[in-house]
Amino acid sequence: MSTFLKLATATNSSSVVDFVEEVDAMLDWKRDPLRYLWCTMVMCSTLMWFGFAGDNLQYYRMNGGLAYGGGATNRMMWAESFGKVGVVTLTYRVAALAACSYYEWSAKILPRVMKNKHTDMYGLDMSYFLNLHDWIVHAVTAFFLLATLGSIRGLCSSSTTQDHFIGHQGRCNTLGHWILALYAVAFTTSVTFLITVVAEALVNPQCVPSSSRGHWETLLDPAARLCYLEPAYMIGYLGNVVLLLVEASIGRLTFPKSLMSQPIFFLSSFLLASQFNVFVLGGDWPYKWTNFMRKETLVYVNLFMWLAMCVHLVLVKFLKSASNQAAAKNLEERVPLFM
Repeated sequence: MSTFLKLATATNSSSVVDFVEEVDAMLDWKRDPLRYLWCTMVMCSTLMWFGFAGDNLQYYRMNGGLAYGGGATNRMMWAESFGKVGVVTLTYRVAALAACSYYEWSAKILPRVMKNKHTDMYGLDMSYFLNLHDWIVHAVTAFFLLATLGSIRGLCSSSTTQDHFIGHQGRCNTLGHWILALYAVAFTTSVTFLITVVAEALVNPQCVPSSSRGHWETLLDPAARLCYLEPAYMIGYLGNVVLLLVEASIGRLTFPKSLMSQPIFFLSSFLLASQFNVFVLGGDWPYKWTNFMRKETLVYVNLFMWLAMCVHLVLVKFLKSASNQAAAKNLEERVPLFM
């Protein structure tokens, strides 16, 4: 194993040096100097969103806000579930977890460490790793895994009060926080991706050759949208939303605004990974609108992040439960998480 790691490290190091030299040779400032300026601006914009999420998260940590709005209680995980008993919710979460796991296995979307034949570098197979709907499936699967564990914890809880937090380990409400954090990430990003896919299918369908896109005949042709009806792709942008809507109906978790940071972190990480794939690993951009060399990307990236923020705020209002809100008023837990 150590020999493999040494070989991988040496191979990657030499490949990075060769790649940097190739990039330096390809730079032609006289031909198009502004493309690198746009690339820098998009990168800075992405880092600003990433930093905004970090500042927001740190604010709630310092003020104990995550312990108040980001921790699941026994009432939320069990007593306030469908029919005032959590058996139906637990059954649904187990079934959803099995369905998501089967999809990940059958669609082969799990990230894999492989050797790139073009760069001779060891790393993640970006052909699977840089599909946004795959990332969202991973988030939904992780949520149902932790939610299932939370339901089992609520079932086995012997506390006399239902307002105690699930998953306390000393001063840290770990399990309850991550259940709601992944709930916020999975739901927000699933709805955001659904909106972008629908908008793309209506305005700029990708099922036709690039030369036909943007033409009036393409916009009026239903056949130009047939690729969006492929079952595997529909699960990626529609199936996740359906699963989480059913979860919202029977699980009745709160959707605190304090967890807005997590979806932005998630999407910013995807954009940063795409840049790493291109400029370090020599791969391709996952989507045309993520290409940092295009000046339009500065607008696209910020609109995408702004859309994620708006979707999250709408979900906060839409998923607000009166019973959970009433219960939350009685909670005085103010111990900051992870501190």
